Amino acid sequence: EVDNKYQNEIDIEDPRIMADISKLKSHLLRQNTVIATITAMVIISLGKTHYGALSGWIAHMIYGSGISDVISWYRSHRYPSTENVQLKNGKYEYESNQGTTGSSE
Repeated sequence: EVDNKYQNEIDIEDPRIMADISKLKSHLLRQNTVIATITAMVIISLGKTHYGALSGWIAHMIYGSGISDVISWYRSHRYPSTENVQLKNGKYEYESNQGTTGSSE
């Protein structure tokens, strides 16, 4: 009998999947290179590292995956996982993956 938990694994030997992975890696490398270039150009031209850091952050938010990273982070902190939720004294208490606890009022 075959174990079904591996049924949805990706066959990385498939040439189409390898081509897609290669395109994705190229795209991410291009994005990161553009962001690093923008950051370096601002630092070198102005001689101010904080302006370079700010421009790199803005480029990451606009051109990179910054917006989706912030949304994922917000959702993970706004709606904690319900795995460790317990009802104690009429309040729901939870423990997050980071070890912090909280309760509902």
